[in-house]
Amino acid sequence: GWGSRAAIRHTDRAFTTYNHHPVDGIKLRVGQEVTAGTYVGQMGNTGITTGISLHFELYIDGNRVDPAPYFTKDLPGTPVI
Repeated sequence: GWGSRAAIRHTDRAFTTYNHHPVDGIKLRVGQEVTAGTYVGQMGNTGITTGISLHFELYIDGNRVDPAPYFTKDLPGTPVI
């Protein structure tokens, strides 16, 4: 249902996903180091959508969680380098 999906591992316990990119719309390479401001990809309409969108999710310990509290605090775990 997420269509074309990019995942970024931030720590050994946390990763984010960016979903619904158009085919070939993800602009990252496997293993690429990502910093703030890195262009992840284009918004799209793949998977189950009602229009062009970007669906963002945060997973901690494999569980999808509300990302809002983490906009102002560090993610749990050891950073991935």
